[in-house]
This record gives sequence, C-alpha cells and structure tokens, in this order.
Amino acid sequence: MSVPNTLQRLSPLLVMALIHYFSSLPGAPDGSGPVPWIPGWLHNLAHIPAYALLAASWFVALPAPCSRRTTLLIGLLTVAYGAFDEWYQSFVPGRDSSAADLLRDALGAAIGVALMRRLAPLREAAGHARQAPSARDR
Repeated sequence: MSVPNTLQRLSPLLVMALIHYFSSLPGAPDGSGPVPWIPGWLHNLAHIPAYALLAASWFVALPAPCSRRTTLLIGLLTVAYGAFDEWYQSFVPGRDSSAADLLRDALGAAIGVALMRRLAPLREAAGHARQAPSARDR
C-alpha cells in the first residue's frame, strides 16, 4: 500500500484526531471559547465544515462505489462521533456540551454525505480511468 493510499484510508482517524484536539482546548475564563480571537458564533459554525469533512473523509477512505447502506452508516458514524465529542467536551474546563452543537454536527454530516454522493459519479469515473490499461500496458 502506497503512502497516499495509506493516508486516504486513515483520513477519518486524522480528521477525528483534529476535532478531538480542538475539543480538548479549555475555554477562556471570560467564556469566549477555546480560541479567544475567534468569535463564539464562528466557533459554533465551525462544527458544520468539520463534520462535513469527517463524513467526506469516510467516503475517501472506503472503496467506491458506496451503497445506500454504507452512506447511511457513514452519516450515523459521523453523528455518533459528534455525540461522543459533545460528551467529552462536558469534562473539559470552560467548555460545555449542547444539543445545538450536536445538531450542527449532524448538519455538517448531512452536507458531507450529500456532497460526496453528488460527486460519486466523478469518483467512479476516475477510478475506472485509473484501472483501464493504457496503450503502453497492452
């Protein structure tokens, strides 16, 4: 397995590690969040692209094409990680856990799944192009 292929397969774990890192940062004493120069509303909105990226990384890690069952599983796994992350944040000083954050995580997961399903034909075409023997290989 080549290095790019290994990174591709590990991408969900890398994204989860990144999310976990930011979830582990303690909140500022003034309640402004873990990164004081980022406004709270922007921090809250960051859940959406973070979980869209996590959902997309599952598609990248798994072989194409993904069935509807696999797509549903990707969505559920992504939201389950969001629930775990919210629970974990409840133990981090200065941070809290909220249903609103979990809803933003689920919205991000839905966006990531929808985007990757929309891009699936392109991914399958690229996979077929890579597998087709070139004139040189014949």
